[in-house]
Amino acid sequence: MSESAFLREQFVNPFTEVQEIAFLAYGCSEFYREKLHQAKLKPEEIRSIADLSRLPLTTREEIQGKPWGLLTVPKSRICQIHASTSLSKGPRVYIPFSDDDLYRGGLRPFTRGASFSPPLPMLVSEKDLVINALPYEVSHLGLLFHRILQDGVGTGVVPVGKGGFYSAPEKTLQIMKDLKGDHLFTTPAYAIHLAEKAWEVGYEIGKDLKPKSVWLAGESCSPGLRRRIEAMWKTDVFLCLTSLECGPIALECGEKNGMHISTGYVFAEIIPADDPVLKLAEGVGEIVATVLWRRSSPLIRYRTGLIGSIEDTACPCGLDSPRIRFWGRREEFLDVGGIRISVLEIEDSVMELSGISHWYSVRSADNTVTLFIPTGMSSEQRDDLKGKIEEKLRKQLRSSLSFEIQEHARVYKGEDWDRILSS
Repeated sequence: MSESAFLREQFVNPFTEVQEIAFLAYGCSEFYREKLHQAKLKPEEIRSIADLSRLPLTTREEIQGKPWGLLTVPKSRICQIHASTSLSKGPRVYIPFSDDDLYRGGLRPFTRGASFSPPLPMLVSEKDLVINALPYEVSHLGLLFHRILQDGVGTGVVPVGKGGFYSAPEKTLQIMKDLKGDHLFTTPAYAIHLAEKAWEVGYEIGKDLKPKSVWLAGESCSPGLRRRIEAMWKTDVFLCLTSLECGPIALECGEKNGMHISTGYVFAEIIPADDPVLKLAEGVGEIVATVLWRRSSPLIRYRTGLIGSIEDTACPCGLDSPRIRFWGRREEFLDVGGIRISVLEIEDSVMELSGISHWYSVRSADNTVTLFIPTGMSSEQRDDLKGKIEEKLRKQLRSSLSFEIQEHARVYKGEDWDRILSS
């Protein structure tokens, strides 16, 4: 039997792995043993997908500040630990990995079924060279894609990182030019930053820098912002959905019509968002994931805080994996006049206006949304822009919200760009 046939056979049914994870967690994790005891449930009672709702949900609050709380193996078996990089003052989340997690679980097929795929359903081949400008420090992103690309796809990877001492954007661009990198992996904000730096140092994108594609992870990105980044880099841009706790959740194929769930890595569900002011369409809710690839620190029905829907219709690319329509992270919804509006909806609209900088931020108060843009625009230009934005957003959001424009003096230096400012 060929390796591909073996893997296809082994990973055809994700539900059996959910059952395995439940048995493992109950037997080896004090955290989950107690949760199942409280739910008056034993793993052998989970006999079908319909029984999944009986398994208790896991929340971020339950695992924050508890580095060893999920362990099913001795600490001596742990070979790598990643931590959350959020700037919030809450306790960090720590996710430990064993060597088995990384070198067996982390290289499994991306999707399952008759349309078996390599580790990632992407237009990247073993003949290509990837410039990996995702963060390697503390964050899981850089090493996650490094390992899958290098060891899974067989691609050459250049680990330039994201804005560290040795990975200043000018150095990254020089490396990309010298090595003629085929693909760029980074975050949306850093992709923009690199493009702007390329213009500053005199590199012509499309001539000196000619990536076949750009892949974005780690931050939300609206269709409007994606189109801007595609115009900057003169190539296709694809989106990835990941989290520290779960690893890869979904990723786009060449169709760019929703992100295929990484059914080899997670079992995904949609549950109601439990927020009455979130005006979500039917079928849209919070994405819940059971992690299948990591056994040393399992997560069962984890509330990711990501809002979306799952679509089962066939994709022209041929992959069987369902697709996620992503609406944004829970914290990326603004409270405006008693309803919550996704910042991605606002971003998608305003990015079509040439006068709006991609280095914007928003703040909401009562029925008003304030858009902060870089300094340098005259009062007449701001008034004109304000009118265009209000007209566009009222039409798209069908809401009578009011809009204000103010200036900010923030300068992007490689960090996560916080698009929502606290009131």
